[in-house]
Amino acid sequence: AKSPNKHNRIYLTAEPLAPELAAAIEDGSLGPRADAKERAKVLRERYEWEEGAARKIWCFGPETDGANVVVDATQAVQYLVEVREHVDSAFQWATKEGPLCEESLRGVRFGILDMTLHADKVHRGAGQIMPAMRRCCFAAELTGWPTLQEPVFLVETTCPQEAVRGVYGCINARRGYVLEECPREGTPLVHVKAHLPVAESFGFVAALRQATSGQASPQCVFDHWANLPGDCLQQGSRTQELILSIRKRKNIKVEMPRLGDFLDKFEIEISPMDRFWCFSFSRFALLAAARPPRGGIAQQFRARAPQCTAQANLPGDCLQLGSKTQELILSIRKRKSIRVELPKLADFLDKL
Repeated sequence: AKSPNKHNRIYLTAEPLAPELAAAIEDGSLGPRADAKERAKVLRERYEWEEGAARKIWCFGPETDGANVVVDATQAVQYLVEVREHVDSAFQWATKEGPLCEESLRGVRFGILDMTLHADKVHRGAGQIMPAMRRCCFAAELTGWPTLQEPVFLVETTCPQEAVRGVYGCINARRGYVLEECPREGTPLVHVKAHLPVAESFGFVAALRQATSGQASPQCVFDHWANLPGDCLQQGSRTQELILSIRKRKNIKVEMPRLGDFLDKFEIEISPMDRFWCFSFSRFALLAAARPPRGGIAQQFRARAPQCTAQANLPGDCLQLGSKTQELILSIRKRKSIRVELPKLADFLDKL
């Protein structure tokens, strides 16, 4: 994303955290108050994080202790330390109010790949870095198949053997599933454990007693968070309908957020004289530029079109009169105010 004054740029990625890691951050064992060295060791060995990423966790959010992290993956970026506080503030803001329906984020790892910052401190203040960081976080999340999470209850029920069928039917009808069924030794009772979404638990006790003729009484305890089934970006899906209903309740614009609202396109401007020829051969491409801009036109072209992965000579003979290669060379010499003719060997070779 670009800053409002177009002088600063932020490049980052978003990827999901393992559910076990998100739970460990929330219970504090791998949170911000844990020992940094021990935390880095656990992240490397148990969750297969890279050495640099495990040691360069900038912050947690929201509220500085949530299950979202920012990882510094940059190399040799100037003035990066000076804007770290602004990045942290924008990250807390973005994780507190997500892009889908302004709900808190959970289980997201943001990796800052690169930052281009203005040399003047006035042009890289909080008013420039925070909006760009927030928009970049939203754009990265929308490109990573986002979804909503719902709390899930652990339901424990004890009932006679003849009432187990009613327990199964009542739980399955509410998007739940049975984990285990253990008969108690010496008794005709059966202990059933199941997972049930909290949203489906309203009226569950009365429905279960009705299905088992009052022979089963459940006990519900919060267990974990789970992703909602379905794709929120698919038109007409149940998850999308839920998101739109939440946005309507919060008086937000009732439509799905668009990637174009947050993602800035970095176009490469090439003047008519900066022509290049591109020939594609299967998965490879040949590239030749009249004048490479800053960083080289080949490098910038690969950033925009990753399929260009090789370079080769232009076809044809530049010494042949009227060939395309010769015309290209003459046009370059004309633009550079050089004598518009091909160099001759006699101009450089001395006869001995």
